[in-house]
Amino acid sequence: MPITRTPMVDDDGSGTTGTILNNAWKTELYNQIDAVVPAAWVNVPFAAGNFSATSPMTWPVIAANQVTYMYLKTGDSVVFVFNIQNSTIGGTAALDLMLALPAGMIAAKQVAGTIRTRSNGVGAVGYSIIVAGENLLRCRSVAHTPWAVSSGNNDVLGQIVLPLMSAAVLESGISPLIAPDDPGLILPA
Repeated sequence: MPITRTPMVDDDGSGTTGTILNNAWKTELYNQIDAVVPAAWVNVPFAAGNFSATSPMTWPVIAANQVTYMYLKTGDSVVFVFNIQNSTIGGTAALDLMLALPAGMIAAKQVAGTIRTRSNGVGAVGYSIIVAGENLLRCRSVAHTPWAVSSGNNDVLGQIVLPLMSAAVLESGISPLIAPDDPGLILPA
């Protein structure tokens, strides 16, 4: 939320004792503060395209499953909070349920975090991981076991803080992407 701007007033009222310089300095200061003060939380409206799974598994999330899907962006970092409940998993069991980062955000670094999961009604601790250059947060069990194919009893709940790819890097045309199946990629076991 931007700071309310208030102009400085000349002490003597002549218009010649530094008002223009003082206001320029004050505007610069306000702009620097605005750059580091977080904006408001943004709730992301439901979109089925924000949810996917490792093929051949499917994750057909519906609006009623999305309890929380929001973020708070500060500079080149974001706090992403998610809570998907009572969802269905179809197809053939596989490792990853994936959530798209909101607003086209791209991770600048590989980051992992702890999440709460429920697979076929059984609650457990899991982890989320994202790779530098990607926009998909992968949700997995700590045991590294596939998600159970089941209807209406699967959850992922967590939050993660991510450094974001800067606009300059994205505009440079240099690809920071590392393919998830790259043998040089290190993912926790």
